[in-house]
Amino acid sequence: MAETPRSLVIIGGGITGLAAARAAHLQAAQDGRPVTITLVEGSSRLGGKLQTVVIDGVALELGADSFLAAKPAAARLATDLGLDLVAPGPLAATTYLQLHGRLRPLPAGLAMGIPTGLGPLIGTVTNGILSPLGALRAGLEPFIPRGKPSDHEPTVGEVIEHRLGHQVASRLVAPLISGIFGASSDEVSMVSAFPAFAEQRSLVLAMAKRPRSSGPTFLTIPKGLHSLVDALEADLRKAGVTILTDSPVASITLETSSKDYIVTFSQGDELRTDAVLMSTSAATSSSLLRGVAPEASAALAPMKTSSSAVVLLRYAQGSIGRTLDGAGYLVAPQESQTVAACTWLPAKWPHHPWKDPWVRATVTQPAALLRTDEELALLVEGEISATLEAHAGPQETRLHRWSEALPIYGPGHRGRVQEAKEALPSGLALAGAAYDGFGIPDCITSGEAAGRAFVTGSPHPSDLGI
Repeated sequence: MAETPRSLVIIGGGITGLAAARAAHLQAAQDGRPVTITLVEGSSRLGGKLQTVVIDGVALELGADSFLAAKPAAARLATDLGLDLVAPGPLAATTYLQLHGRLRPLPAGLAMGIPTGLGPLIGTVTNGILSPLGALRAGLEPFIPRGKPSDHEPTVGEVIEHRLGHQVASRLVAPLISGIFGASSDEVSMVSAFPAFAEQRSLVLAMAKRPRSSGPTFLTIPKGLHSLVDALEADLRKAGVTILTDSPVASITLETSSKDYIVTFSQGDELRTDAVLMSTSAATSSSLLRGVAPEASAALAPMKTSSSAVVLLRYAQGSIGRTLDGAGYLVAPQESQTVAACTWLPAKWPHHPWKDPWVRATVTQPAALLRTDEELALLVEGEISATLEAHAGPQETRLHRWSEALPIYGPGHRGRVQEAKEALPSGLALAGAAYDGFGIPDCITSGEAAGRAFVTGSPHPSDLGI
């Protein structure tokens, strides 16, 4: 077993790094092992892709607006920190798909866009989403051979099209993948992104048999997800964890004589430490590892990311002609719209004191993201207003860009992550969305496992099992 480090530096102040720092502190306190923990963040704020703005007492999210309830890490952490949780309102049980110029309700019984039985298939036909032949083709999925093994790692689009046909792939699955990864389903690896289903004999039967909870699918925090960041920061400072913002790291080196890592900041200051956990993007981690772990750096270098923009639009009461009777809608790629998805916030989160209806649009289309903020906002305003049958444009628009912020789990992703972790010398580790799962609960689980492993003396970061 490796010697327990006396000091740990965590690079990256997003939810992964914060969770890692807390887990390391709690583990050290439990074991009676004093560990000095320093968390460093290059920007001026903590929280990474969790960012909340409060307007008229309403928490509006510029990043993620909820997390999966089925993965308990986020709910457990929030509860441990004394935060309340809230589920979407009953109207959010309905989601629409914009297809052929109309909003069409997605039937119940779809799992990741895959129909799990005859009822959902009939519903897709009744609602004009699939043609009868398209539904028939999808219904044959349990009888379709898996295909011959090959060296080629298939994408989600390839797998879904082979097993369920083109209509399910392009109209039901592709919009979801675009919303999650900001990339097309032909860029995302089935094995890397959805390993639990990649080897299933039948996707339809596997989805139908998956464990189901009687509770809500999603949860959030009433005062906004950044409340979780604020609570973590307060908890860490109380515990004596040092938190440094506006402190971009320039390099990590290993001093051979002492076996200490030297973390050098862009402004020239240095930190000497026994261990370093990088909860940073693959590109940042690759750059920092170039000198100290070149093989790990090379493994991370090819990993791709995508960009997106979130646009919040405020409409006057009575100006929207369409009833906001669902969580919102996804847009089928063949619609050639700028907007990839739109959330109807008052319907999804009725616990807020809404004075005016707000909606939230997501843009992932690379060509649209090349436009200026003003141009992009006008495009989104026009599309949303038309879809919602608005009598007037929005009273207020707020646009926030996330540049190269979404990791794409492309073909070969899992292998590259494993290769990078195995090439890391003792005392270095990776955690976060770029490596171990892209949702908030996954990031928390990844960070907590890495933080605990350093304190308990895990044999090697690659053995964390996350």
